[in-house]
Amino acid sequence: MQYPLKNMTGEEIGVIELADAVFALPMNHAVVHQAMLAQRANGRKGTAATKTRSEVSGGGKKPRPQKHSGRSRQGSIRAPQWKGGGVVFGPHPRSYRQHTPKKMRRLAIRCLLSEKASTGHLLVLDQLVLEAPSTKKLQEILNTLSTGPSVLIALEAMESSAHLSARNLQRVRVAPADLLNVLDLLNYDQLVMTQAAVQRVEDLWAQERSHRKIAVTA
Repeated sequence: MQYPLKNMTGEEIGVIELADAVFALPMNHAVVHQAMLAQRANGRKGTAATKTRSEVSGGGKKPRPQKHSGRSRQGSIRAPQWKGGGVVFGPHPRSYRQHTPKKMRRLAIRCLLSEKASTGHLLVLDQLVLEAPSTKKLQEILNTLSTGPSVLIALEAMESSAHLSARNLQRVRVAPADLLNVLDLLNYDQLVMTQAAVQRVEDLWAQERSHRKIAVTA
């Protein structure tokens, strides 16, 4: 598919051919939703922990006599009903990890890239060059391009100047093209990609890779 190619001043300087296998797929909401849930679940640490009554220290002595005190029968101050006692059914360290097939993850990314292109939320630049880290300069470029308040910038590789320039800008993120993921594509409205980043994405996700083993004969 043909898509406009612009420079850093927002001027259209030509067109770029985008691979239909990456930028022209129909949206599959079920796959995107499942991939999003899996990525969020895999980001959870699962380190929340509470102690049961057997793990809380103290409570070896019976707090009061079993009978004739006129009060309730209690065996330990570390029972759940006591302040400072154990917790019933509390959280314990666990893994929330969900396995998602690689083909499903790749399809979800391609669907979101296609949606960005079809809705006009994809902006392709010939290059994005900053001689030195400058938040002001990057903000001026984004204002010139009219990207809006939420921008994801994908470069061919991580560049320190662009990354450092975006650190103090709210809702602006710079990432290498091969680390694009479902959550970032969902959380940021505008996607800005350089021409080299587009090529990198197409090399990665334009077609499914074969994992067949090839027998080598002497």
